Amino acid sequence: MRPVFATAIIPVIFIGALLWSMYKLQAFAPADSEPCKMGECPHDIYQEDRGKTFTYGVTTRFTLTLNENSNPREHLDCIPESVLGEVPGTAKKETPLYSVRLEAIAIGTCKLVNDDFSATIVVR
Repeated sequence: MRPVFATAIIPVIFIGALLWSMYKLQAFAPADSEPCKMGECPHDIYQEDRGKTFTYGVTTRFTLTLNENSNPREHLDCIPESVLGEVPGTAKKETPLYSVRLEAIAIGTCKLVNDDFSATIVVR
């Protein structure tokens, strides 16, 4: 006969894991707001902008600022890589925040992703 504690803990662990997974997936959910129009999009993107879509012209530069604790710099990725490029020598770090200066280098759509952040960049 199993103890009651062992029987009760398994569903609690399962529900906790399910809730945690749902929380992590919300970074990839579409934003409630409409995408900004080209020429009207901000040139500074922050953690709070996750899920949003930004539209820029080729050669436009913008800054992405994230928290190193929840979105480590080494986990930042742009899929596909050919749409955006990092501007060399412009990265800044003010613990725990870091900023990366990016430039739209080719027409297309890029998904900027990190552990707890995702944004869509459309380049026209």
